Amino acid sequence: LPPGTYLNTYGAKGESKKDDNLSVHMYAGGNAIADEVISANASSTNSANLSKTILYNATADGTTISLYNTSGESVNLTGANITAMRIV
Repeated sequence: LPPGTYLNTYGAKGESKKDDNLSVHMYAGGNAIADEVISANASSTNSANLSKTILYNATADGTTISLYNTSGESVNLTGANITAMRIV
């Protein structure tokens, strides 16, 4: 991303091999963004839909944003997405 302020929406749908939390954390430039983790209960038979919208300030040119599985186990994520809309 070029420097600026962005409205970032991110999320995913997924299943867990056991009844447990499904968690996704947003990263910027390879570092976790504080408090930008979303979690929900999921199992192999019940998927969870995760989504969140945040205001993010990219201070360095070329900042890369990404999502990481922070569930503590292998999960099946489908439809993982990030939308970044520059507002300033």
